Amino acid sequence: MDRKLPRTTPMEPADSQFWLTRVVEARQNRADDTTEPEWRLSLRRSVPLYAVINYGVTYSAAWHVRDLSLTGTFIDVGAPGPAPGTYVEVVLRYNYRDQARPTELRIPAIVVSSQAEGTALAFERYDDDVYTELVKLLYAL
Repeated sequence: MDRKLPRTTPMEPADSQFWLTRVVEARQNRADDTTEPEWRLSLRRSVPLYAVINYGVTYSAAWHVRDLSLTGTFIDVGAPGPAPGTYVEVVLRYNYRDQARPTELRIPAIVVSSQAEGTALAFERYDDDVYTELVKLLYAL
């Protein structure tokens, strides 16, 4: 097998100058962009659930969960919730498909932000069972 492949010529200086100019222009355009990307590690979904936020010796009422992910949640609260930096426990109770007993998840979390329209929570470390239930909840709906 004596195949000869076509010989490639190195890039001409004019061609490389063209591409370097395009890179510089793209970087300048990107630097002018003032929008900050939203950083997420997993899928975020709107789920028809209610959550109870436990903090200290205070137990709150059931609040609507606006969105849920493997790393956190945003909960609609009527009044300003706990202050940012507060450690809380999120309790989610739901029936999954045709279960006889409801599933209850207790997830430790920290308050990231608390605004008039809701409270953002970042989940702390949780065990494998909670992870499995969250994945089923997020991906099976």
